[in-house]
Amino acid sequence: MFNVDNATNNDTALVVLAERLRAAGYPFSDPVADRLRCFRHVINLVVKRILWGTDIQAYEGERPPNRADIEELQRWRRVGPLGKLHNTLTYILKTPQRRDTFEEIVRRLYVDETVFTVFVGNITRWSSDYESILRAFRLREAVDEFTNTAIRQNVNGERDFNQQDALVHDELLPRDWEFLASVKEILAPFKEWTLKLQVRYSNGCVADILPAMDELLDHLEMCHVQFRSDEHLLAMVNQGWAILDK
Repeated sequence: MFNVDNATNNDTALVVLAERLRAAGYPFSDPVADRLRCFRHVINLVVKRILWGTDIQAYEGERPPNRADIEELQRWRRVGPLGKLHNTLTYILKTPQRRDTFEEIVRRLYVDETVFTVFVGNITRWSSDYESILRAFRLREAVDEFTNTAIRQNVNGERDFNQQDALVHDELLPRDWEFLASVKEILAPFKEWTLKLQVRYSNGCVADILPAMDELLDHLEMCHVQFRSDEHLLAMVNQGWAILDK
């Protein structure tokens, strides 16, 4: 068996390798069926699907928004609290002045804090999305104060509901934070197994992978019951299940 990542061209590579091994006298049955897929990459695919569905692109520009940027902001906002969080963090980080203001708020509110800024996850590593959510919760009071102040001061139309990219559309309400807390709960075991597979179970053996698959499938089953009353969370769980159960 071969343990390779999930790129489809690896199927072609293994077919060629199998032909050469057979020609050299080594028995080799079905190279695609005998292929072990990188489970850490599977986790990445599962969680990206949970978080963003089939579209994980993000607007992270640092220029004045144009029509395409506004459409992107609206698209992220349609995702729900996750999209609002992404847009809020992008707003905070967009200029040095905003970053400095946010750091001043953090230093005032959290005397013993050792981190002073938020960050936005990237499209390749799901764990950066998860860590971004954790950091936002760690500095939640500062995020809320910064956002509320910006909307109240309305320097750049942040309070203008008629302005499509106005920050007021992305203000995180208590119910949004509750939703994000549920997302954290859904993702936590995936983060735990990612770390285990990086350190303790790094050889990719089936004996190591199967317990991870069983535990994560059981976790999603429990989440399916726990969040059945929330249509959005339930859809996220179902999307992750569809990938993990393939």
